[in-house]
Amino acid sequence: MRSRAPVSSALAAALVLGACRREEPPPLPLYGNGLASALEEARRGHPPLALPEPAEDRARELADLVEVAAAAAGTPVGRAAQLDLVDSGDEAVPLLLRAALDGERDARERALATELLRAFAGSEAAAEAAMRLAEESGDEIVRATAARVLGGLGHRWVLPRAILRLKYEKSDLAAAILAEALAHLGNFSGLPALAEVLRRGGLADGPEFARGVLDPLGVALRGDPPIEALVEALLQLERGWREGEVPPGAVSGRLRLEWLRRVEGLGSTSLRTVDDARFVLARGGPEVVPLVLLGLDDSSPFTRIRSMEVLGWLGRSAVGAVPRLLELRADPAHRAEPLLALAKIGDRRATPILIEALEDPESGVRIAALRALAEIADPAAQGALRAMLDASDAVGDEAEEALFAAWGLVRLGDLSAVSVLARIAVRAPDRVEEGALIRALSEASHKVRGSGGDDGGFAEAASPGERDAAVRRWLEAYGPAPSPPR
Repeated sequence: MRSRAPVSSALAAALVLGACRREEPPPLPLYGNGLASALEEARRGHPPLALPEPAEDRARELADLVEVAAAAAGTPVGRAAQLDLVDSGDEAVPLLLRAALDGERDARERALATELLRAFAGSEAAAEAAMRLAEESGDEIVRATAARVLGGLGHRWVLPRAILRLKYEKSDLAAAILAEALAHLGNFSGLPALAEVLRRGGLADGPEFARGVLDPLGVALRGDPPIEALVEALLQLERGWREGEVPPGAVSGRLRLEWLRRVEGLGSTSLRTVDDARFVLARGGPEVVPLVLLGLDDSSPFTRIRSMEVLGWLGRSAVGAVPRLLELRADPAHRAEPLLALAKIGDRRATPILIEALEDPESGVRIAALRALAEIADPAAQGALRAMLDASDAVGDEAEEALFAAWGLVRLGDLSAVSVLARIAVRAPDRVEEGALIRALSEASHKVRGSGGDDGGFAEAASPGERDAAVRRWLEAYGPAPSPPR
C-alpha cells in the first residue's frame, strides 16, 4: 500500500514552502441567488407563449379554410385557401395544429397542415406549434415535417426542446431531419445521431440529409462520397463546434430563458428532470457556458455539482469556467467534482492545483486529480505523475491511482509506464474503472505504434481475448513494472 509520505522530495519542498507563505487558507467561495434572479428577470420579459384563440365564428371560418387547403392541395382553390390562412396571421396557427394532430384525418392532410406552418415566417406561434408537433405527434411523417419547419422558421429558442426531442426520437427519418434542423439553427449536437443513422443504413436518402448539412457550411466533399466519408465529416464538424471553433449563435431573451430553465432543472428532486437537463445543457455548445456558470453560484449544492458535470461534458468550450472551478476547490463540500470537470475541460492553468491535490488524504480526490492530469497531459506534471506511480501498488488498493498516473505518463510519451497498464489489465482489472482502462490501453497502443514499437497486435485485435493476449506481451516487451513500496 502506498505510504502517506510525500510523493517526491522536490514536490514536498514546494508544498511546504507554499504552506509557509500562505498566512491563512483561501476564503470559501460565495454562493448567491444569481440563477434565481436571472430566471426571474427572464420570465418577466418572456411570459409563457400561448397560441391565440380566435372567436368561435372566426375559428369555424379558419377551420373551413384548413379543410379546403388540405382537400384541394395543389389546385388553384387549395392555393387560395392557403394564402388566406397565411394572411390570417397567428389566428390560423392553432387550427393547423389541431388538424395536424387529428388522428382521424388522412396522413397526407396532417403532413400538409404541418407543412403550412412554414409559411408563417417570423411567427413565434408557428414555431411553438411546430415544436409541439415534433414532441407530441404519433406520426413520424408529421414529426419529421415539423422538424423541417423548425429549421426553416429559424427561431433558435426552440433549441433546448428540440435537443431533448432528439434524445427520445425513435424514428430514423424524424431523427435525421431534426439533426439537420438543429444544424440550421446553429447547434451541431445532433450530427452524431445523424452519423449513426448513416452507419446503420436505416434511411435510404440519409446521404442527402448529410449533404444538406455539410454543403451549406462549405464542407467540400467531391463527387459521391462514401458513407464513411460523410460520417467522418459530420463528426469532425461536431467536434470543432464543441471545441469552440464555430462562433456561438445569438442568444435571444426567450432562448436565454429556455437555457436557464434547464440549469434550474439541475437542482430538481426529480431524477428524470435532472437527467433531461444534463442531456440538453451538455449539448448546448459554447453559448450555454455563461448560463451554466450561474449554476456554480447557486445556493443548492446539487445544482453546483451537476453544473460542474455539465461544464466537464462541454469540454474545451467551457474554458471560461476554469477560474471558478479552481475557486470551488476551497469548499469542503466540493472535493473531487471540480477536478473531474477540469479534467474534461483540459486547461493547463489547473495543473499546479491538481499536483497539490495529489497529497490530499482522500483517495477519491487523488484519483480525480490524477485523472485530470492524465487528460490535460501537461509536461509540467510528469515528475508528479512518476512519483505517484512509483509510490502506488498497481495491483492492490491503489490500482486506480496507478492506472491514471501511468496513463498520464504514457500520454506524455513515457513508454516505461506501458507495462504498468499491462499489469493492471492482467492482474487487477476488477479494481479499476473498465472504460478508463480500455481507453488507456488503446492510447498506449497508439503511442507505441507511433514510436515505431510493437503493440503486440493490440490495434488489430478483433476480440477481447486477442486484446488480452496482446497486453500480456507488453509485460515482456516493456520491462518489469516498478516494484510496489514496502
